[in-house]
Amino acid sequence: VNPAHKILFAVLLIAFYPTTVALLHGQDSVLSAFLMAAAFAGLKRKREAAAGIVLALGLYKPQLVLPLAGLLFLKRRWRAVLGFGAAASVLGIISLAIVGWSGLTEYFQLLSWMDRTHYTIVPANMANIRGAAETLLGFGPASQTTKLILLLICISFYAWLVLLWKGDWDPNKPRFDLAFSHMIVASLLLSYHLYVHDLILLVISLVLMTNDVLLARTQAALVRPAFLALLLTFYCPFAALWLLKKELFAWVAVALIGFALVLAKEISERNKRERQMEQCVV
Repeated sequence: VNPAHKILFAVLLIAFYPTTVALLHGQDSVLSAFLMAAAFAGLKRKREAAAGIVLALGLYKPQLVLPLAGLLFLKRRWRAVLGFGAAASVLGIISLAIVGWSGLTEYFQLLSWMDRTHYTIVPANMANIRGAAETLLGFGPASQTTKLILLLICISFYAWLVLLWKGDWDPNKPRFDLAFSHMIVASLLLSYHLYVHDLILLVISLVLMTNDVLLARTQAALVRPAFLALLLTFYCPFAALWLLKKELFAWVAVALIGFALVLAKEISERNKRERQMEQCVV
């Protein structure tokens, strides 16, 4: 990230509505964003084992870190996978020692009860695929049909994510930053559980894409104006407040999907240009 724009990037973080919610409510989503950013920095600096360890520290919200962990496994980044697995095992043993098997069983029973009763869980205010499916498409909550459809959609979406990472693993290329940004957006959309303050992770993707635009790296047609339009949408706090009040915040998932498409378009264009250059060299 260009340090000349650090003030702008700080504003993007502070002015983001989910950041305000996370700070006001004292939520650990701030820590989740920090750990994800640290994992990204570790991968960029080729300290993959450290990146895996840092990523595992975010397992208190597994839905936000497992997509990246799975990607690291599929891309055979074994040092990162080993670091993640070792840290996750240590954390699991410590947790089990504290609560015991009975505590673990009760925890999963509590999660199941919360999901069935929608206790503190409002899918209509989840800006993810689940919220969009249950609210915008009219799928019934907690039905077997809904869960099956959501599972198929999520598997397809994750396959799309992995496909965008096809090719060599080179953290030095700007394409890596965009692919990581896409991975974060996809993780938020794939999560079964997503509160408003969890969207603070989106700031990482917004900062990386903004940096790309400011450096005039974008190559695909209409990517820049489309991203700027999305940026204005994300930074409209009054709209966010209104959507939350009306329990329509799931509509934000449409903007997230749009952002994922914009990133995918630019990544595909970069991949195409790289292949053309390689053919010219040959």
